[in-house]
Amino acid sequence: MLPALKTWQSREQVTAAKLNEQVRDVQAWLQNPPLFQLVRDEALTVTGGTVGQVPWNSAALSNGFTLQKDSAGNITGLLPKAAGRYKIHAQLCGKLSAAGGHFCIYIRVNGVEKGMGVASVESAAFMDSVMCTAIVDLKTTDVVTVHQYVSSGRTGYITNTAEQQLASSFLGYWIGATT
Repeated sequence: MLPALKTWQSREQVTAAKLNEQVRDVQAWLQNPPLFQLVRDEALTVTGGTVGQVPWNSAALSNGFTLQKDSAGNITGLLPKAAGRYKIHAQLCGKLSAAGGHFCIYIRVNGVEKGMGVASVESAAFMDSVMCTAIVDLKTTDVVTVHQYVSSGRTGYITNTAEQQLASSFLGYWIGATT
């Protein structure tokens, strides 16, 4: 955890413990801040018309986060181990069963939308990507999730190809303390 900032007093004695806390520990934190990168590298078929949570099946990186998993072992949410300001980015790639629809993605904190991205699908023959980025202040009790929506009457085929898998990820990292 990032140590609290110290206000030095006149004639205060500098000790090894104080230097370690205020210099070494801060540098160690900044060299390895909390971050995560999750991927969806298995095919996912979604029915249009309802918002659904995206289950991420692999953690490429995870430092400083507790991963929530479902009974199948997919990652459904993250809790930061350190409070602070985070940059969160989510991206999905897939196809729809028919043209003329929308493919949406949402970043949520405790079920509340903090960001949204929309792609208009003009052809069912091509894959589309939808992405969203948000800056959020998180507490250690906050749960960060990603949800998706496909237009009613359509089926979404997400991460069904190697290219779609490379373009589908969920990542975030600490960018600052909040006071």
